[in-house]
Amino acid sequence: MHVEFTRDAPNWEGWAFGDLAAAVCRAVEVVGPNANVSGIAAHEGPDGTVTVALGVPGPEEVARLQAEATSGEYEYMFLSRPTPWAWEAEINRVRLLVAVPRGDRR
Repeated sequence: MHVEFTRDAPNWEGWAFGDLAAAVCRAVEVVGPNANVSGIAAHEGPDGTVTVALGVPGPEEVARLQAEATSGEYEYMFLSRPTPWAWEAEINRVRLLVAVPRGDRR
């Protein structure tokens, strides 16, 4: 998926509405458009790093999306050790967090 305005994102000042769309597009490029996502959040951290957090329904989807992310064309670096409930990596110019929300873990 490619959205033309993402090439201009570095020229915007501060965290803008278009940054949200650009960050989500980057996440979709990593995990694919068929990710079973129950919630999403995105924000820019104090260091300028953009974090996209995806809530998923269970450990099966955590594992599937991890496989999607690590088998694609993007270099990645895990920021912590992946678990059956979550993983976090820097990939495709975003920090991507995929996790089962704590209240949904059985």
